[in-house]
Amino acid sequence: MTPIRPALLALALAACAAPVEDTAERLDLLAPDDACWADERLKNGSPRRYQVPCPELQTPEFIAALQRALAVRGLYDGPPSGTMDAATAEAIRRYQAPLGIWSGKLTVEAGRKLGLVVDPPAG
Repeated sequence: MTPIRPALLALALAACAAPVEDTAERLDLLAPDDACWADERLKNGSPRRYQVPCPELQTPEFIAALQRALAVRGLYDGPPSGTMDAATAEAIRRYQAPLGIWSGKLTVEAGRKLGLVVDPPAG
């Protein structure tokens, strides 16, 4: 096993904790219509409904930012292509599994935790 240098470990941990700050790569939910609903079956077979960013908001730039966010967490291996491919869906599924969501579709909740989805301004 290769030892991890302390400086690299600190950099990796900081990257994992920090949300994406480039506003061009953030998905802003400005109205309730920006979130769509998705249905799935949980592992135990019961149905679950959750909010997902609407497909038209999932631009190649957003997907590339999502891939980078998953990569720094060790869940996505590859260049940020901006394409929602099988590897990206699997990385999303692994990220969301601890949240009780077994889907490869990014939920609004997981997007918030990744720093890619922000709530609309209050008021």
